Amino acid sequence: MTTFLVVGDCTDLCTYQLAMHLRLRANAFQQHGVRVIVPIDGVNTFDTPLSVAEELGIMPHPADLLHLVFLYNMAENGVEVVTKVE
Repeated sequence: MTTFLVVGDCTDLCTYQLAMHLRLRANAFQQHGVRVIVPIDGVNTFDTPLSVAEELGIMPHPADLLHLVFLYNMAENGVEVVTKVE
């Protein structure tokens, strides 16, 4: 059994990409003994409110929404999303 514990400061960017890469690679090579775990208390993302985004000419980045959407997507794809690791 191989277990990967993925943590990071951008749930929807680097954390998502790493966790999904590990899960999809294990699936592609039929490595059934691979676990990919993302603890919710070990990840987060940044917030760029609409007003700030408009001022800077960039896209807004609603942290609360994107954090949950990407945790959900990882869980749907076989990544074990847990509250915390003890």
